Amino acid sequence: AAHPMQQNELWVHADMILKARGDDSLLIPLYDMFNHRNGKYYNVHHVVEHEEYYKLIANRDIQKGEEIYNSYNECNRCGVRGTTFDSTEMFTFYGFVEDYPRRFIIDQVRLKFKILEKEEVFVKVGEEQQKEANPEKIVKFSLPPSDWGVIYMRDEIKRLEQFKLDYVNDGSVKQSELDSIWKFYDATLEAYRLAVEASQNITSNVVWDECECDWEEVEDYAREGC
Repeated sequence: AAHPMQQNELWVHADMILKARGDDSLLIPLYDMFNHRNGKYYNVHHVVEHEEYYKLIANRDIQKGEEIYNSYNECNRCGVRGTTFDSTEMFTFYGFVEDYPRRFIIDQVRLKFKILEKEEVFVKVGEEQQKEANPEKIVKFSLPPSDWGVIYMRDEIKRLEQFKLDYVNDGSVKQSELDSIWKFYDATLEAYRLAVEASQNITSNVVWDECECDWEEVEDYAREGC
């Protein structure tokens, strides 16, 4: 049975804030305000001694006006989470769809890849230079995708497309939550479509023939092997 406090909207909101922003069971002033983003945007390491101090240390030069980004899964103290915690889990545990780069791991077909955004592209509009609204996306496979993995993604694309056609909003989900769910839906569908296209002529069964239980921890098969 649900806890009585779960019927209290204020309690639910406070609980969601703790889950989304807290460090384990703690809320740390200022520290909790830093957003997550990986890749070139991730610019601070953190050093923690629980119940004593929290330190943030720049891991590269930070320009004036640049946002400070922490990482919830690729940080300097994230351990195995740094290679095995993906965008789906980010949405499940923290309730948001992360900006690029995004990582997707599908256990049942041993598929692991990232969706990256090309460097910012500026185009001339009239007399001004403006940033391109939809820069090209790049797929980076951590391990060569197998035929089974590609079949899985194609099936998932069909299932997701049909789901959107069949879905009926009965009002049981709050609009703000529904907006987040559809945003994650779009991110997942985009990832599978891009990955299927990028997998042409590069499929291999190496992930089944050579890699055992540690395949999830591989970030670059060409460099690391299994």
